[in-house]
Amino acid sequence: MELIPNAVVNMGIGMPESVGAVAAEEDLIELMTMTSEPGAIGGMPGGKLYFGSAVNPEALVDHPIMFDFYDGGGLDLAVLGMAENGSVWKTVNVSKFGPQDSGERGDFN
Repeated sequence: MELIPNAVVNMGIGMPESVGAVAAEEDLIELMTMTSEPGAIGGMPGGKLYFGSAVNPEALVDHPIMFDFYDGGGLDLAVLGMAENGSVWKTVNVSKFGPQDSGERGDFN
């Protein structure tokens, strides 16, 4: 319910993957442009092992170019996962979840 029509949205990993799926299920995906940090613009963002991909994307750009776009004010909304932190005052080590490395399968996905 927080998604904005005609918005450019950064879809993070984790729970945001479900937000993209629900937007598609509710036929809202065509009303916004979803992006992912690895470089997919538009379409339905892939999740879990397919994070960074998209079904029917409008464009695929290099990762640094996507961050230049974000840094330049290209986003209207960011849907971030638990381990992603928008605060410049706090740093989260997203390579570890307790004793698990982020590359290991676990309940946090």
